[in-house]
Parts: sequence; structure tokens; C-alpha cells
Amino acid sequence: MKNVMIAGGTGHIGSSLAKRLVMEGYNVNILTRNAPKNKATSLNYIYWDGENIGSWTERLNETDIVINLCGKSVDCRYTESNKLKLIRSRVNATRLLGDAIVRSERPPRLWINASSSAYYGFSAEAKDEQASAGTDFPARICVEWEKAFMGSLTPATRRIAWRLGVVLQPDKGLIKPFERLVKNFLGGKLGSGKQYFTWIHEEDFLNSALWTIENTRASGIYNLTSPEPITNADFMTAMRKAMDVSIGLSLPERLIRIGGTIIGTEPYLVLDGRRVIPRRLLESGFTFRYANIQGALDNLYKRESNGV
Repeated sequence: MKNVMIAGGTGHIGSSLAKRLVMEGYNVNILTRNAPKNKATSLNYIYWDGENIGSWTERLNETDIVINLCGKSVDCRYTESNKLKLIRSRVNATRLLGDAIVRSERPPRLWINASSSAYYGFSAEAKDEQASAGTDFPARICVEWEKAFMGSLTPATRRIAWRLGVVLQPDKGLIKPFERLVKNFLGGKLGSGKQYFTWIHEEDFLNSALWTIENTRASGIYNLTSPEPITNADFMTAMRKAMDVSIGLSLPERLIRIGGTIIGTEPYLVLDGRRVIPRRLLESGFTFRYANIQGALDNLYKRESNGV
């Protein structure tokens, strides 16, 4: 049985990945500051503070695969304080894991570090793994994040960076704010509606993640995104159809900016977008089950099972 250590494994994405790995026969250890109250019996929880070398590093000698998903949520106002936290929560954890791997007597054979499709910056131009980094703040976060990852000297450990799109999951995660808008008949386009939305269905995320783990020839950067990014207007239309809501009032940019200030989130998270393509996965022959947004959302809201 292969041993996996996941940092950041108690979040929405991490918990889904941990569950899938257990189903595939892996033994999963979760590095966490606070173990959940309702612990999954199939998972092992190990304390770490995300800042310092500790007893948790002893488990590295028994670990085959390390996966790092740590990072403060980007769903916040970009104050100077939050900007520092967004960068440090990613960079510090990555450097710490790299340091621990270097010191390990038996280093893991594979280290996977999360990144984001935000790396490419806000753009309507299609971007694949060969595209250069953007210049906006979310892109700068990713540049620093990946620099910490790629800068670690781990010659015995294969490394992969996942540049993730928005992972669409049932009843949780980043789909919920859009869902609330649709339920309140505000599911029209947001701002111009022309901004691109880069996404991936949870099942395709898990399948592509497992593919990179088990394909011993995989290394470097992979975009884990749907091959069909769409505009915000088309995404909101698909959301309304999947949720059987016929009315969807559009929200102009001015109201979104006011609303973002009130609820404490950054407006351009929805007003700007990016169009990212998973070229390396497609060239490898990986098959997406939910490449189309309507099929993906119909599955999440179970319309496909009703024959709708």
C-alpha cells in the first residue's frame, strides 16, 4: 500500500482527494493544524503548524507521495494584510515541505504542489502550460508559490505542479456563491459577462489528479482545467438551466463592486477572468467526462439522472 501525506487535506478539495485516494487503496495521512471533529476513520491526522520542522517529518521516511494544497482562501478583500497572508500561507508551507524533504533519509518519490490557473493573469486569450505569467496580483501569488516549489532541491523526488481551475463540487466550494445568486433570481450575467471562467468538474479533477500521480512519466506543470472554458454569461445561463430557474437578472459592475465591499470579497474575482486550456492532459490522451459546462452542472444538480 502506498503512503500519501496531504498538507491542506481538510478543505473542500483536499477532503475529496483524500477520500478518492483511500478508495484507490492508498494510505492517507493529513497534515493539519486542527483535526476535524468528525474524523474520517480511514484517514490519519498528524499535527503540524505549517511553519516549523516538527515530529511530523518523521513520517516522511515512510511516505511515497506528498501533496500540498495549503493556502488562505482568495475569497477576501485584498488589503495589504490579506495580500501578505495569501502569499505567506502558500510560500511558507511549500518551503517548509521542501526543507523537510531535503532532510529526509528516505525522501518521497513524488511531491505535488497546488498552484492556480490564476498564474496566467486576467485574459480572454487561450493560455496553455507554455504561456507566460500574468502581472495582476493573483498571478503574482502563483509566481511566488511556484518559485518556492521549483526552487527546492529535491533530486530524488519527482515534482508536479497543478494549476487548478475552479473545481465545481456538489453542495460546497466556489459554486455556492453563484448558486445563491441564481436562487435569488440574480443569475444573469455579472458585469460585462464576457470574462472567461476556467473550471473543472470534481470528478475530472480527481481523475486527472490520479493520472498525474500514477503516471511515472508525468512531471512539471499541468493545467487541471476543463478543455472548454466559457464566458460568465454562458456559465450563468447553464447554472439557471441546471437549477430550473427561468429568471436571472444581470448585475452591473457598479453593484458588484459595492456588494464586494459589503460582504468582504474582492469584486474582480468575478468581474475579470481567464481562459486556460489543459494542453498537456489532452496531448497525453486523458479523457474528460465533463468537458461541457451544461453536462457538468446537470450532473451536479442531478438533472441528467432525471432525463432532463
